[in-house]
Amino acid sequence: MAVGSGSIPKHFQDILKLSKQEQNLWIIAMEKEIQPLSEHNVWMLVDLPKGHKPIKGRWIFAVKSDGCKKAQFITKGFTQVFGIDYEEIF
Repeated sequence: MAVGSGSIPKHFQDILKLSKQEQNLWIIAMEKEIQPLSEHNVWMLVDLPKGHKPIKGRWIFAVKSDGCKKAQFITKGFTQVFGIDYEEIF
């Protein structure tokens, strides 16, 4: 399915196929998702320690009933291994 103006992207790469104006709206939505997480020290960007694998994640996109764009980053927590990456997630 082609991504066009007004459609909801399924993947981050789909945003790059949109017009610059649409791209900016989705990027602003993504920044609104990340900003409070950073402000509340929920996460911080670090280098991946040697021997560890990152927990994968992806963006979920939606358009709210008022027309605002919403982006949410979710992690695939089911890829965690008990005793290895439950205390610290990379």
